[in-house]
Amino acid sequence: VELLPCWETLPFERVSPSIETMGIRSRVISRMSSKDRPRVIIGSARAVCQKLSRKFGAKEFELNIKVGEEFSQEFLTNRLVEIGYSREPQVEARGEFAIRGDILDIFCSTSKHPIRIEFWGDNVERISTFSLSDQRSVEKIDHIEIYPARELIINEELRKLAAIAQEKHPWAQESFSKIAQGLIFDGMESFLPFLTNDEKGFVSLLEERDSIILCDSNQ
Repeated sequence: VELLPCWETLPFERVSPSIETMGIRSRVISRMSSKDRPRVIIGSARAVCQKLSRKFGAKEFELNIKVGEEFSQEFLTNRLVEIGYSREPQVEARGEFAIRGDILDIFCSTSKHPIRIEFWGDNVERISTFSLSDQRSVEKIDHIEIYPARELIINEELRKLAAIAQEKHPWAQESFSKIAQGLIFDGMESFLPFLTNDEKGFVSLLEERDSIILCDSNQ
């Protein structure tokens, strides 16, 4: 069972939705196209109707890291920045990661606790949760799933669409110009509907055998 949340923000409010909300939505979108497809998804009408940026972010930006696998720190650093995480000297909040020698700390968009990945060269030697208060490792785990920290993933194709939208929608020329330049700013998700060809929202992910149950609290 998955819960599909809606953004807590209003249209064109200069504030981005919470990183946890965007991460959970990305996870649900990703799972819909995987073998681990949810049996039940619960969401409000607003959450279901909201436009998706599936083309720019979910499955292809998901990271699955297991103990014993090999990942270069350069690859992980570039990928984490690409999917909306910010690199900091020390992890203190969701959506941040830090690298200290052979240790990568990250607070994933969907995890309850920050995660520490310890390497031996490029080999993942150990994965564990850790405490934000004292930065000490707490509990060993076998693997970690990392989902995007933003729903609007800036890549080359999105930048081209933003450049076109910049000319087409002069009322938001400054904002589309920033996206076209690859800049990240608060409230940028409000412009997602102008940068996607999605017309149906979450319904576009459903298959013929799926059922929709509408619960109206007024009846």
